[in-house]
Amino acid sequence: MSDPRRHRALRGLIRLSDILSTSLAMVLAYHLQESLVGTIPGLRAATEIWMFVLALYIALPVWVALLTWQRLDRILEAPLSALRLTAELARVHAFGGALVLAVLWLAQIVLNRSVFGLFISISFLLMWGQRLLLLRWARVQFSSGVGRDRVLFVGQLKVALNVRAHLAGSPWPPDFVGVLTDEAKADETGADSILGKPTVLQAVLHDHAVDHVIFVAPFESLSATEEFIAICEEQGVAAEFALHRDEREFRRPRIAHFHGEPLLTYDSPPKRPESLALKQIGDTVGSGLLLLISAPLLFMVAVAILLTMGRPILFIQERIGRRGRRFSMLKFRTMVVDAEQQKGELEHLNEAGGPVFKSATDPRVTRLGNFLRRSSIDELPQLINVLNGSMSIIGPRPLPVAEQQNIRGHHRRRLALKPGITGLWQVSGRSNITFEAWMELDLRYVDEWSLGLDLKILLLTIPAVLFGRGAR
Repeated sequence: MSDPRRHRALRGLIRLSDILSTSLAMVLAYHLQESLVGTIPGLRAATEIWMFVLALYIALPVWVALLTWQRLDRILEAPLSALRLTAELARVHAFGGALVLAVLWLAQIVLNRSVFGLFISISFLLMWGQRLLLLRWARVQFSSGVGRDRVLFVGQLKVALNVRAHLAGSPWPPDFVGVLTDEAKADETGADSILGKPTVLQAVLHDHAVDHVIFVAPFESLSATEEFIAICEEQGVAAEFALHRDEREFRRPRIAHFHGEPLLTYDSPPKRPESLALKQIGDTVGSGLLLLISAPLLFMVAVAILLTMGRPILFIQERIGRRGRRFSMLKFRTMVVDAEQQKGELEHLNEAGGPVFKSATDPRVTRLGNFLRRSSIDELPQLINVLNGSMSIIGPRPLPVAEQQNIRGHHRRRLALKPGITGLWQVSGRSNITFEAWMELDLRYVDEWSLGLDLKILLLTIPAVLFGRGAR
């Protein structure tokens, strides 16, 4: 939650949600009034529908303006307590309600007072609940580590600790990985945070989950930092320079604010935060709907595995996700129970190049497992991984820890985006293509990603699953 472009995108989405909530509140108020007529003595039928539409046209800009003025569209940038949020929303609805009533009176638009009271109440509850859920979701993501940034500093220890102290005061403080510095370790504050010299940057990025590399040393020229920028780009990690340092002009810089700290960013490859936010919404909504729709199938497969192969039903394996984060990936079990122990004895059957293991004649796969693999049904439990935020519906395929850790160099840039259930590799032949081609497809996806590309992959996934191309 550090990029101002991402902040603007989130504000826009919150405002859109407020518009929808206001419209829904007016519709619910009208229908609730109609349903209560005759039940409550003295309650009159609602006035003509066009008057409610006019009232809604008046209320929408008033509500949006007041919510923006009170900075309630920045709920994720400046979280509020439930009590403070209640007070701020009550103030908006009280002042906004009075303003709308005044405009309705001047325009001589007749509206039932009971309907308007219902509208105010429902609007308040919808916006209050929406923001509390949003804050709750953000806090859960943050506490689980999924939504928490991880920072590595390169440069002077004292400056790094000062920047760290500033970042620690933000609403969503990042995790501090450590400092790379040429300074010798000494008995001083922060000395235990030193991970080594800047020359080991590549090794540290390989072995640690890092989102941001912040350079805080006063480098004399571009040539002194070009190698570090190249290393960050190779690993798919943002290279950023604290702007209070005396830096020279670099190629294609982007100014960003990381938790209030101004930085010069080399984010490779850059993505539009608005598009990434829409992708996240699509993942959450899509995985939830697909889980509901496929629930009967999931149950039948689970029973079939239990009857033919016994327990466990699921195969749970630690894999590497975005920027090196580890997570437990779920699949239906398709192999014998001791499959992992047998893997070392079957290396001679490996048909894939590189550090990955793929075999069309893998003896560990059961008859039911072979069907589940060829139909891709074994991948369906990963919708749970998408729902909890560790995966995306579309993205580079996540690899087991040992295999991913053996991938070095520019191929590690595939970790710049969340891993997916399907992707360019799956719709391009899967196991029928070489390891090098697979990696190049992943890099192409990372470098050229767009919502349009995701839609194209999604449409191509359907025939790929139906015909089982390259499935093993």
